[in-house]
Amino acid sequence: TVLGNFTVEADASAPIYWKKFVFNVSKTSGVTVGATSSLSLKDSGGNTITGTFSTTSGSLLGGLEAISSTATTGNLIFIATSEEEIPAGTSEAYKLEGDIGTGGSGTETLNLKIKALSSSVSTAAYATLHTSAADVSESFVWSDNAADVVDGSHSESSLDWTNDELVIINDVWISKMSLTN
Repeated sequence: TVLGNFTVEADASAPIYWKKFVFNVSKTSGVTVGATSSLSLKDSGGNTITGTFSTTSGSLLGGLEAISSTATTGNLIFIATSEEEIPAGTSEAYKLEGDIGTGGSGTETLNLKIKALSSSVSTAAYATLHTSAADVSESFVWSDNAADVVDGSHSESSLDWTNDELVIINDVWISKMSLTN
């Protein structure tokens, strides 16, 4: 099931790289989001982005649910195995897919968004910005490739990674679903 769609765009001056997204989830209590192993992030060509999903809800029901039926909010965190490049002047559309279920009767809702969480700019090595799989202090970790422009040294350890503060993130839902039992 497609849970949400979003696009990442690089301006014309240089490529960008990204490694992490945090998806905020809001739902009615009857909806379950399947195990993190059932989640995937795909690009516009249908290719699965290799990476790991985690959740702020912990391992529920033996790892079968990323967000339990009783919770009404939570976060899904995606960390790409390798940085994803968006070439200068282009964009890439992504879709978040996963298993969902309903347990109640009537109409249930599931809504997802990528929300700007940072209140100040922080630029550092990737590992400094991303401290753990459950870290939700920023919703998007990316690089403007500045180290490569200066001396050809961009990597995950270069000091050109930043949080979501400098990104235009429209605080709107990437998906609003109504599910009828």
